[in-house]
Amino acid sequence: MSGRDVTTGTTTKRQRADGEGGSAPATSTSLRGTFIRDLIPMMFGFGDDESPLVETADALEELVIAYASGVLQESLDLASRRGRVKSNGKPLGPPTAEDVMTVVRRDGKKSNRVEELLIMQREIKVIQEMEKTDEESLAKLVQ
Repeated sequence: MSGRDVTTGTTTKRQRADGEGGSAPATSTSLRGTFIRDLIPMMFGFGDDESPLVETADALEELVIAYASGVLQESLDLASRRGRVKSNGKPLGPPTAEDVMTVVRRDGKKSNRVEELLIMQREIKVIQEMEKTDEESLAKLVQ
């Protein structure tokens, strides 16, 4: 895919998120590249090109990282205000689901989605336990 370089006015080969067209530019974000593989199919599912431009995927990833970092920082601050910190000021552990729910509760869609994900997580855990038990039962029958 070709594009026009706004700064020089020349036509250039645009870089694609699927690896075509060269390597991606470096950024200072340590999480950069963490979500790209998951975001590209999501972008396609919501109507973007099957192989979006790297710049588009990078911009979306930066937004995801900034949003998630903000929610987690607010959750850590909340944990601190609730007294769940060590004497040196560091949190006792990662933010809990309750902390995250408190942060996103004002947004009904996000709050409902977090609740759905927590329910699914519990259901998956129960199913995995059932499968483990079934496998152990089958192993005993085979012996």
